[in-house]
Formats: sequence, C-alpha cells, structure tokens
Amino acid sequence: MATATLLSRLDPDVTVPRFECRYCRPPVTDVLVVAAEHRPWSNAAAMGAAIAGHWRASLTVCSTSATDQQAAPGRTEALADAFHIPNSEFVAGGAWSGDAVAALAPWHSLIVADLELFAPGGTFAAAARVMRASQRPWLLVPHGASPVRTFKNILIAWDGSACSTRAFQAAWPFLAQADAIQILDGSTPPSADDVTHRTPERYLRAHGYACEVVTNQWKGEAAGEGMLATARQWPADLLVLGAFGKALWQEEWFGGTSRHVLACADLPILIAH
Repeated sequence: MATATLLSRLDPDVTVPRFECRYCRPPVTDVLVVAAEHRPWSNAAAMGAAIAGHWRASLTVCSTSATDQQAAPGRTEALADAFHIPNSEFVAGGAWSGDAVAALAPWHSLIVADLELFAPGGTFAAAARVMRASQRPWLLVPHGASPVRTFKNILIAWDGSACSTRAFQAAWPFLAQADAIQILDGSTPPSADDVTHRTPERYLRAHGYACEVVTNQWKGEAAGEGMLATARQWPADLLVLGAFGKALWQEEWFGGTSRHVLACADLPILIAH
C-alpha cells in the first residue's frame, strides 16, 4: 500500500488500489450526507457520493427539505449507480431540527453537509449542537464546489487545542492522498520540559509526509479571516479546522473563529470538535 501511495503522488493517472482484504477496514466506511433545505441534490450530495465511491463506503442521504421527497429515493439510487456505491439509502429528515442527523451520525464515519446549514442565524445553532454531539468529522461543502474524491492542497489550522488535534486526525484519509500540506501554526510554544508536546508537522514527518509550516500572525477576531486569506493565497482546496472551542452561546452571540470561517468560507472545510 505504501508503494501504491507513492505512485499515486508521482503520477496523477495512477489510483490507489481499493481495500480488497476482508480483514482491512478502510478509513472511510460509511458516509452520511446532510443536504440543505430546498436543495436535496446539492454539492454536498455530489461530493459525499464521490468520496463514498472512492472508498467503496456506504452512502446515506438525509434531506432537510420537505419538498421533492417522492423523487429523492430514485435520485439517491442514481447517485449510487454513478459512483459505483455498493449500499445507499435515502432518509427524509424533514424540516431541520437535527434529530434525524443526531440519530444517524454515530453509524457513519464521515458526515458531508452543505455549508449553508452553518450560516449565521437560521439553523446555525441546531447544526452546531448536532455537530458537537456527533463526535464525528464533518466535511462542509460550499455552494459551487466541484465534487472531488481527494484534495490536492490541504491547509491545517493548528492552535494546539484538542479540537484541532481531533480535526487533524480526522483528516488523515485526505492528508495521506494530498499533493501538498501546509500548517498554519497559531499554537503557543511549549515549555522546555514538556515531553508530551506534539505537532502535526512532527506527526506527518514521522509518517513520511512533507509539509510546510506558516506562522499564524492573526489573533482574536482576525484569526478566522487570516485562515481564509492564507487558504485563498496558496491556494488550498480543503481547510482542516478544530471547531467551536468556545461555548455555543458565545459563538452565536459574540462570534468566534469558527463562526467567521463558516460564514465566509468559499472552500470545503473539514471540522471536528
């Protein structure tokens, strides 16, 4: 598998072989798509299907739209056929309350959702609560994003917190197939006697992956805009972010890095809490 990964990095036409061994568990086994109101066949649905097909994972599509429910199961089946997905299912979630997603989330290894669900106001609070409680990584897809199976340039926003560590680990299936990885480091330097200190750079290099480290010069409210500016300048096609380090009422009423990024992002974001 290491040789295959190396070849896939050198030649874009070479793909990584599927996990054929019955005893091997691929990193992505079950994908849950949460499609936004009135757009059940959105960018999230297409990208979720592409990722599920790449890993031969199962696909569940949960629509928060109350319209077009009769055609939805057939369209889910068409997505599964297009991306060669072995198992697929459509679930009518109804108007967004989070209950259906909260019940389905523990059964899936990755949740792919439309970014607009986390827009300020509206369903932000409910979506954020479900994301925090799910203990699963969420890939948030903005409107207009192309459905891709892997990401070439991945930017990791790192501040040394447990949230950012979980997000980094959750992104490993994508990091292992990326062409370039950049770390935006906003962490506090450790003390000289801290033997437990770890960083994404150290972890990646230990596993044979090169990366570039950029110091995050933005603090406070400007940190979110700094992340997005760095992502656009590179340019990155995926931002990895540990989300909601503050309490939700603080995020909703006073803002925060997570809230700003989710409100203004124009690229896919992998978040974890």
